[in-house]
Amino acid sequence: MEYLGTLIAIDSGSTQSGVVVVKGLKIAYAANLSNTDVLKLVKSTKKEEPDVMVLVEDIKPYSVSLTQSTIDTCKFIGRVCFFMEAGRVQYELITRHQVKRYVYDWFPTIVLERICKKIEYKNKRNNDGKLRKPSYVYVDDRIVIAAMKDLWKIETPKPGKRNSLGITAHAWQALAVASVWLHGRDSH
Repeated sequence: MEYLGTLIAIDSGSTQSGVVVVKGLKIAYAANLSNTDVLKLVKSTKKEEPDVMVLVEDIKPYSVSLTQSTIDTCKFIGRVCFFMEAGRVQYELITRHQVKRYVYDWFPTIVLERICKKIEYKNKRNNDGKLRKPSYVYVDDRIVIAAMKDLWKIETPKPGKRNSLGITAHAWQALAVASVWLHGRDSH
C-alpha cells in the first residue's frame, strides 16, 4: 500500500506505550513514552502534518485473569480514541490477533521454524500424541521482532548496543501495528 502521510502507531500500555512514527514509508521516530507524552506527540505531529493516521493496538476479550494493568491499558485506549475524535484525527484500532496473523501469513520463512521449535520445546501435543501443527497463535513478541527486522531491513546490533532506529521493547509491537496497516490489512 502506498501511503504518503504520517503514521503514528501505538502499542498501548497501562502507563507507558511503544510508539513508532512512519513518514514516507520510512521509520522517522521510535520510542517508549509515558502515555501523557504519547498524546502530546500526536497533538504536535497533527499541528505539523496535514495527513496523520493514528494506529492503536486494541485489546479484545481473551480468557486470562483481568489485571489492573489490563484495565488501565483499556482506559488509555479509550482516552486515545476520544482524543483522536475530539481532535479530528483519523485513527484505526488493530488487534494483537491481527498482528499475529499478519506475521504468520507474511513471513513463513521466519515464523515456521521458530514455531515448530517452540511447539516441540513445550511438548504441545494433540489428543493422538502427535505434535501440534504450526499456527499463528504461537507467534510471540520475539517472532514479531524477527519479522519486523526482516521487513524493515533493521540489523541486529552488537550485544549491549541499540539498533540504529532506537526501537526497543513495546516500540517493536507498534512497528508491527503500522506494518499490518501498511501491508497486511487484506490478510485478516
